Amino acid sequence: MRRACYTARMDRASDRIRAAARDAIRAAGTGARRFERERGLKPWTLRGLLDPKREQAPSVDRAADICAALGLELAIRPRGRPPVRQIEVVEIAAAAGGGTEAAEERTVGALAFRRDWLEGQGLDPTRCVVIGVRGASMEPTLPDGARILVDRTDRPRRAGRLYVLRTADGLVVKRAGRRGGRWRLESDNPAPDYPPAPWPADAETIGEVRWMARTFA
Repeated sequence: MRRACYTARMDRASDRIRAAARDAIRAAGTGARRFERERGLKPWTLRGLLDPKREQAPSVDRAADICAALGLELAIRPRGRPPVRQIEVVEIAAAAGGGTEAAEERTVGALAFRRDWLEGQGLDPTRCVVIGVRGASMEPTLPDGARILVDRTDRPRRAGRLYVLRTADGLVVKRAGRRGGRWRLESDNPAPDYPPAPWPADAETIGEVRWMARTFA
């Protein structure tokens, strides 16, 4: 049976539980008493709920028992703001290397981040996006295939921080370096294949990298 989660006032929840119970009994082709026995419910558990004259709302404990017998989940959550915020995952990758051609951005899902963590980091979820990383120039900090959270808020550039930029070579992720009063793009990979380069004057700063995750194969 399809599982569901009801998180409303108890009178509204009882209406939904009542409808689900009637549907289940009808599908089983039996009566309420036999249905109670077969589903492990105590006798008369459904009596007040299904009586058309009473349509009694069950107690929380009884509602939980009925939901369990029906294959439903009864959830009780604190009121107020939800504890998490969803941030879009966009199908586009920033190259940790020579750059990748910018493909059409397409939202492919979302990741949930704790609201208190976002607030503690000073992040506005409406200004953030999650994208992928390709290449090895930012290893070990950002491995190939990692996901990164990019804060697109317009902030002053800071040396030592990681940024996603759109350059003439495509989309790249690099560390902001500053030598002799000039900005440059630096790689975390110490291999000679990834030397620092001047920060392009015409580069568009997409945002600052604030979080990273990866899957271990």
